[in-house]
Amino acid sequence: MPPIPPSPAPNPSATEPSPRLGRLIGAVYRRWRRAVDQSFRELGLTDASRAPLVALYESPAPSMRQGELADLLALDKSSLVRVLSQLREMGLVEWEADEADRRAKSIRLTASGRAMARRMLRKSLEIEAQILEALSPEELQTTRSALEKIARRLTEV
Repeated sequence: MPPIPPSPAPNPSATEPSPRLGRLIGAVYRRWRRAVDQSFRELGLTDASRAPLVALYESPAPSMRQGELADLLALDKSSLVRVLSQLREMGLVEWEADEADRRAKSIRLTASGRAMARRMLRKSLEIEAQILEALSPEELQTTRSALEKIARRLTEV
């Protein structure tokens, strides 16, 4: 893997965001996703398929509307439909018309989907631990706090 670009130089002003920070976040995301994809390749799945499986698995409700799942994952509905169709063909999810709104689809994991989601979640946590082992607990907390703040801000923009 090519090296991650260096951190941006300190900002002279907090109101002048560095365009390089966005590039750095993008580079980290792409490399992280590549590492996850490589580990899931043997399962015939990718990070894109992991996200809805794990979200459905971690949901307290037995099913979730397709639109809610798309919003939760910050995906457009057409992208999610492609992934859900693949997962359905693999027997990992199923859907039916939502009882409250027959136009909406209610998505749920099959028994095989729950087992796969557990497996993928464990593997994801292992990968995350390997990636983040170079950070101290303080660095990790600072990074997490900063990224959460950025994510909240992006929902406002």
